[in-house]
This record gives sequence, structure tokens and C-alpha cells, in this order.
Amino acid sequence: GLIVQTELALCMAPAQALDTLASVAGHAHALSMHGAALGAHLQAAWLGARAGPDGVARAVQHAEAACAADPATHALHTDAALRWLAPAAAFAAAGDIGRAEALIEQGREWMVSVAKNGIPQEYVHTFLHQHPIHLGLAGGLRGLAAALHPSHARPAVTPP
Repeated sequence: GLIVQTELALCMAPAQALDTLASVAGHAHALSMHGAALGAHLQAAWLGARAGPDGVARAVQHAEAACAADPATHALHTDAALRWLAPAAAFAAAGDIGRAEALIEQGREWMVSVAKNGIPQEYVHTFLHQHPIHLGLAGGLRGLAAALHPSHARPAVTPP
């Protein structure tokens, strides 16, 4: 179904993936499958932010749709932290740094809340400091850049 199509889109070339994700989001909305629609919008925003000028314009459209989604809707088959990081990436890529920073801050607040109230204590460190998407939120705009382009990320500490 729609979730499989979302997963398959992530293996496609960017333009084809964005077309597929837009189709998934449209079908999901028509079927009132809001979680599937939100997941497709978030994946498209994340992918489009890395796909050059044409992708960025489309990413912003998906980011707008994701931001307009009911906050109680949970994205299906998508990391929860992408709720903030993917739209932030799209807006940052489009030059709307203020909006990107605001979303990153909201995502950080979510992370701290989950760490305090939503997971067992023994997993908090891993949740906050080892998960790549969460590191993107924790690192602000620099963390976002590293999450978008992990091959360009530099280690925080250079070995002696």
C-alpha cells in the first residue's frame, strides 16, 4: 500500500521520488489516512531539501503541508523527529532560516520531553546523543547540515 510506496520512493532518483511521494500524500489524504500522508510529506521535505533548486521548491510545499497537519497525527513509517527536522531542512534550504530555527527548537523541546517522560532512563543517553536524526535537532543549523549531508560531517573531536 501507501507505506510500501513511500519506502520504495526512498530508493528512487530524487525527481521520481518526489513525484511518488506527492502521489502517496494525495492518495492518503483522499483516504483520510493522515499518518501516511504526513509520513510522505515529511520524507518528501527531507529528500527535496537535498535535491537542488527544483527539489527545494517542492520540499517547501511538503514542509508546509506537514506543518499544517494536526499535531496529534503521528507520521507512519517515519522517524518522529522528522516532524521538525524535515520541514526545517526544507525551509533552511529555501533560505527561511528563522522558520527552520523555530522548528529545530520545537523538535529539541520534543526530544527533551520524550527523554524525561517517554523512555526508560537507561536509553536516554542513546536517544539524545547517538541517534543521527536527534543529533540533527540537537545541533541546531549545524546539526541539520550534518544530518542532511552525513558524508560531509566532521568528527567533533579529532583523535591525537
